[in-house]
Amino acid sequence: MVGKGQSFNVSVTFTSPDDNFNAIGLSDFAPAGWTVAANNSWNTPPSDTNNVTANRADYIWNGPFNKGTAFTAVYQVTVPTNATPGVYSFSGGFWNIILVQPGQLQPTSPVIPRYRW
Repeated sequence: MVGKGQSFNVSVTFTSPDDNFNAIGLSDFAPAGWTVAANNSWNTPPSDTNNVTANRADYIWNGPFNKGTAFTAVYQVTVPTNATPGVYSFSGGFWNIILVQPGQLQPTSPVIPRYRW
């Protein structure tokens, strides 16, 4: 259990579902009003880019990556001091860019829409 004003880590694990993924991105949302922190070195493999906006954490890994490459994304969430006890939901999704032919990228979004946490 986490109390008001306390922080905890959120971990999201996934694998690359196909070969030649040139970029894989994760966007995850903590509950509204909660704050997040991100750091590329917290991830396995380390992400290349991160961005935090209020309750949203974004990570991007530049590839290419082979099918089955395992990823773990970690970000830190801080519960606001005015939070009320209860069960809170997080949401998020993935996106990717697949190399179709040398020099041609095909963006797809989201890559795995069935993943929700």
